[in-house]
Amino acid sequence: MLMQRSRLTAVLVVAMLAVAACGTAKKATTPTPRPTPSATPTATPVPTPVPLAAPLMIQVENLSDARPQSGLSQADVVYEYQTEGGISRFTTVFFHLPVGQVGPVRSARLATIKLLGIWGGTLLYSGGSHYVSVKLYASGYRQYNEGRAAGTLFRISSRFAPHNLYTNGGHLAAFQQRIGPHVVGYQLWDRTPVASLPPSLGPLVKFQVPISSSERPIFTYDAASGAYTRVEPGTGLLTDADNRAPWRPTTVVVLQMAITVGPEVEDVSGTHGLDFGLLGSGTGQVAVGGQVYPVTWTQGASGPPQLIMQNGQPAPIAPGQVLVELVPGGQPLLAR
Repeated sequence: MLMQRSRLTAVLVVAMLAVAACGTAKKATTPTPRPTPSATPTATPVPTPVPLAAPLMIQVENLSDARPQSGLSQADVVYEYQTEGGISRFTTVFFHLPVGQVGPVRSARLATIKLLGIWGGTLLYSGGSHYVSVKLYASGYRQYNEGRAAGTLFRISSRFAPHNLYTNGGHLAAFQQRIGPHVVGYQLWDRTPVASLPPSLGPLVKFQVPISSSERPIFTYDAASGAYTRVEPGTGLLTDADNRAPWRPTTVVVLQMAITVGPEVEDVSGTHGLDFGLLGSGTGQVAVGGQVYPVTWTQGASGPPQLIMQNGQPAPIAPGQVLVELVPGGQPLLAR
């Protein structure tokens, strides 16, 4: 948020001195008044955006074998997008250190590289295909796979590989200290309390997001918490493995965009990965407070996407976590 500064006003007060010439035989004379100088205008300071500490970005899988995941609910922003075979992956964005574990941590995709450039963060991931790894190394971005992270990522014994790679707040604190400070210049969205939402097209308490033909989670608004719960096909309510509490994003943003087949092979069956048209603009929807707002989104080179309603105003984003769903063009969220 932009820092507000007080306006300083300089006021100059000038007193006029009356000088009378006195003489025994001469009449007193009236002095010529001096012009009073006007107050010197002071320029209004231009607010300077406060630099943000660059986020930590962690790849978390969403295969059914990975559920329930840990730490999803603690991220400030979460992106979800389709990978090969119709499954989805999360790129979590943390502007603060999480409490407890985060994982299972998995591999990067082409979309991950674009998100890393947009958010200017530091990426933690398990690895990637040869094609994606080469692009990541060549990007110059701050990225650490399991080997380069030097113990920040670790294997737990309660799950089988490859679904057992994790990190936690303590390891991440030591990691941040080791890699040194880093800041970004963009600002996050302004926030609107649910009680102050602008008029919408109407309530939408329950909806489905068509991420792929097989990954179509259903979200239901819970007025008591002011957030959404999520039900996965086949595995039910999505919870956090650390505390078994439901995952509750307060704002769900659905962005329609071009999704094309990428050049890289991502698994042993020869399936190619996907590339996402993240930079540019398109249509979308913002679900918040049990309401839905059609928007036009615009994504520049850095910072969060701009989300503009039909009346030209920014879409409301509630305090709390923002979940951003990347879906194919022409596939809006569906009322249930």
